[in-house]
Amino acid sequence: MGLKRMEIIDKALSPELLEKKRALVHSIEQDYEAKISRLLQRLTTPIGTNTVIAHLDVNFFDTEFESQVRASQNASVSVILGRDGFDKWANNMSSQEDALSQIKQMIHATFKIPAESISIAVAPN
Repeated sequence: MGLKRMEIIDKALSPELLEKKRALVHSIEQDYEAKISRLLQRLTTPIGTNTVIAHLDVNFFDTEFESQVRASQNASVSVILGRDGFDKWANNMSSQEDALSQIKQMIHATFKIPAESISIAVAPN
């Protein structure tokens, strides 16, 4: 029994498997970043530059690793909006806070990322 457990642990910690898991996480993070960037670019017009950083919080050694990676509940997103593009879009809203709230709600509804895991800031001029 002890030898079998050791073999399982060795497989779970193998550099090849860890690299495959890292690559999967990075590809999903990059996919979130690209899709959210496209959504924001359409909202804020191509005047400014937006930065999107996605992070998946997963345990690489958990037996449920695959399902954790695929679960949007484990994702968090930070967005820095370009001031010019955001201002142009926010002019149609009642306030900048309302505009930020709408963007957060769109990201939440579209990608099923928990709203509390989405942070948005507007870059200074």
